Amino acid sequence: MNFLKDYWNRKKLEHDNNKVILHKKDGSIIYYPEIPGLNIVIIGKNNLIELYEPIGNWKNSNIIIRGYGATFSKQSTNDFSSNIWFELYDKSKIILGKNVSFYGGTISIDVSTSLIVQNDCLFSDNFYLRTGDGHTILDLVKDKPINKPQNIFIDERVWCCNSVSILKGAMIASDTVVAHRSVVNKAFTQSNCILAGIPANIVKENIIWNKMPYNKYVFLKENEQCQ
Repeated sequence: MNFLKDYWNRKKLEHDNNKVILHKKDGSIIYYPEIPGLNIVIIGKNNLIELYEPIGNWKNSNIIIRGYGATFSKQSTNDFSSNIWFELYDKSKIILGKNVSFYGGTISIDVSTSLIVQNDCLFSDNFYLRTGDGHTILDLVKDKPINKPQNIFIDERVWCCNSVSILKGAMIASDTVVAHRSVVNKAFTQSNCILAGIPANIVKENIIWNKMPYNKYVFLKENEQCQ
């Protein structure tokens, strides 16, 4: 959605108290900015989207808000984000720290729940994050719903590999790698580990990961030892 070229859409957003704000590096603010590669749709009132420079490179991505009182906030990054579908509902929150990058996936945040991702996290392609189930499951005896949506928290320097799913109630501690196709559906408070499996469990401890490709990392380490 191109706010600068769509005057009437911008007036509708202002009338419904929906704010889209870009915080510039010099401290100034731009309202309803045009972000190349990022489509924004808001259906509701009293919602807030905040982005902080540098915003990195966006491609084929969407922020969709359906409802009222939702918040989307993404701190500064120089990294690349592409092919992402962010969806928020009433009073939901997505709070993303600095240098968080995405390479394709879906994030759906249910009513009155939140996703918090701390600094320097990396999400590979085809990931899936969801704080609810989309439909209600009832206990037949008590006639009460049993699958209440829950928050997701991801600490600093977490690397989620290809096709990872992170579901309601999940917590991932810092310096964790979530292996290919794993499903995280509970809280993990131990840091410096690898999670793998369906559902995920700790399969390796005492690790640290680096964004640098393996061969380049080994080459640089070997050169350091030779000096």
